[in-house]
Amino acid sequence: MLSDAVADQIVRLRKKAGLRRDQLAERCKQLGAVDLTAATLANIETGRRDKATGKRRRRVTVEELLALAIALDVPPVWLLADPLRGEPVPVVDGREIAPWEALLWLVGSGSIDGGIVSHPQGNKTLDLIWHGRVVAEAAGVIRRSPAWMVDRFRDTPGMELRLAGVSSREDPEVMRSALDEIHRRQLQSMREAMERIAELGAAIPQVGPKVLERAAELGIELPGQDGEAAP
Repeated sequence: MLSDAVADQIVRLRKKAGLRRDQLAERCKQLGAVDLTAATLANIETGRRDKATGKRRRRVTVEELLALAIALDVPPVWLLADPLRGEPVPVVDGREIAPWEALLWLVGSGSIDGGIVSHPQGNKTLDLIWHGRVVAEAAGVIRRSPAWMVDRFRDTPGMELRLAGVSSREDPEVMRSALDEIHRRQLQSMREAMERIAELGAAIPQVGPKVLERAAELGIELPGQDGEAAP
């Protein structure tokens, strides 16, 4: 049963984090999951069955799964499908799939039959996941490489800054131009992805003031943003 797989993961991740059951229970309590006491966690982890019915005395609810993921500092999907364990994942009674297939299916990159999704066309849910990821990855590139990093190395003799295969040891303007081009491509990809998300009828992800500031500097308008660029 999937409940058994989740329970095994809770035990493994709890021990890996160096937590006792009471410590994990306290973290869950702080997150609002007050029913996940140390005694409840013991029932979940050990898989104790009711003598009359043979069913687990305690299963994990969806809300508790999310609280446990936060408390254990792992993505929720990791409690359901873990390729590190290498054991089949029982998605429903009588059906198991390989852990990698389960992981890819749960994150929207694969099908329940084990196929890999190479393009989201024809599936609205996968289409949203696909373009939402484009937005997140592009925003991450910009946040990790803000324009001020060029100024940081301006007065450092011999410092080489590599940006997408472009490097310069002397001219900071060359580096700034390369960085602007990288950000421009990312922002254009982000804008196209946002437009597709809007076409699909979903709320456009908010990217934050730092990304909006770069977009304003480079003259690229991003749709559906409620925030303002940083001053």
